Amino acid sequence: MMTVDVLRPPPEVWRRMSGWISTLASNDAFMTRKLCRCHIGNLSLAAPQPRFCLTSKDVGLNGNVERAYMVGWRYLACAEGEAIAFAELAAEGPSAIGDDIVLSESPVVQATASVLESLKGGYDNGLRTHALGILSVPSLHAEFIWLRHRRSAASRDRFIPVLLPNRGRLLQVLRLSELMKVLVDAKVELRLEGTPALVGNLLKELPA
Repeated sequence: MMTVDVLRPPPEVWRRMSGWISTLASNDAFMTRKLCRCHIGNLSLAAPQPRFCLTSKDVGLNGNVERAYMVGWRYLACAEGEAIAFAELAAEGPSAIGDDIVLSESPVVQATASVLESLKGGYDNGLRTHALGILSVPSLHAEFIWLRHRRSAASRDRFIPVLLPNRGRLLQVLRLSELMKVLVDAKVELRLEGTPALVGNLLKELPA
């Protein structure tokens, strides 16, 4: 059975992020539509995830995710229980915290929140075999929930797409080889003017 562990960022990440959000809210300085309408008393930060990036040059049928590098700690900014934005603090490693903080809104926020909600049943059961993260491939307009196996090679990692260049092709949790096939195909499709699209309702029963 797959069980999922949520990694906790260093306390400094929470201190900086929550302080910055409070400052913006107090000064009516939010620039995104949903956050502008949100009262500070209703705003909370949830589900911190380490986010990793993979470059397109590391994508191939024999590629691996071991070259992915950490770029930040990402939170869901929530209002009245609904995820409305991403809030991300730059980081070059779990404890190597940067200064840049970015707020963003897109349909990927809701897709990510939906997947995380579906995974909640595995958070605290048994031995927590996988750690939760985000894998982004910016040049291919692709993003995945990354379930990283704690004690095995990347071949036992799993990937759940939340953003892909082609809608409707994938309705499953991916293994590493399947992930790389998807990304190789995305290279070709983007050369043919493929358009990034949200992939929703992707979860099937998680593989063991």
